[in-house]
Amino acid sequence: KPVTWPPLVLGVVCGTCASGNFTWSTEDFGLLAVAAFLAGPCLAGFTQTINDWYDREIDAINEPYRPIPSGKITESEVWQQIY
Repeated sequence: KPVTWPPLVLGVVCGTCASGNFTWSTEDFGLLAVAAFLAGPCLAGFTQTINDWYDREIDAINEPYRPIPSGKITESEVWQQIY
């Protein structure tokens, strides 16, 4: 969900700037922009997968059509995405 992206993007930006290796050069700013742009969907997908995995038993009752409880995504595919 795009609404969950801002805190993840902000975390990437703050972490990059706090690393001590960031300068405000054009190259570093470009890399930061790409990393921040990719952080939203990648980290949101990662956190959503972990959440769905741990909620799979509850979702099997309340939302059986979701990918993990319905079996559309296997346990090995979940672990491949997480790791």
